[in-house]
Amino acid sequence: MRRYNDMKLVLAESLRELLVDRQLEDITVKLIVENCGTTTRTFYNHFKDKQDLAYWMYSKELLSLVVYHEEAVVDWVATFCSMLNHMYTDKSLYGKLVVYNGQNSFMDAMYEEAVLTYLADISSKLEPSDDLDDLRFVVECFLKGNSTQLREWLLGGCKITPQEFVQKSALCFPEILKPFFYFDE
Repeated sequence: MRRYNDMKLVLAESLRELLVDRQLEDITVKLIVENCGTTTRTFYNHFKDKQDLAYWMYSKELLSLVVYHEEAVVDWVATFCSMLNHMYTDKSLYGKLVVYNGQNSFMDAMYEEAVLTYLADISSKLEPSDDLDDLRFVVECFLKGNSTQLREWLLGGCKITPQEFVQKSALCFPEILKPFFYFDE
């Protein structure tokens, strides 16, 4: 298993190097593997496409920044601020990842992961008889809007600080979701 993760890291580093002077859409799988001295077969043993690799890089880096409050409750403000600070310090990379908005896009993967994470946190706090459908709708609406704003923030050169972005997002955070997260504005 160690070699499997090592190769994923090698491929991720290769993509990161190529993103220094290229856009994601200009980078091919062939270019990624040539840059790190492996084969396309090896690449496809680990990832389905370059967007999958880009998302894996995101999940490896950003999802490790989740901040928990007491009793494993996600601290929404601290977590979001931590993630945005990380993206801000590497805004060139993340700006290039969010440019592509088509099939298997980085933003779609990030949105889907966030929805699943929010719903898992919420459902763990519900009674078995509680209905998750309305909460799912609220989560999807909030995260779709927030993802769109995040993309615009990155593409626009991050004109406000991560803390200001979090403050503005907190204004839009649905009241119905606050009991499921630690939410200290």
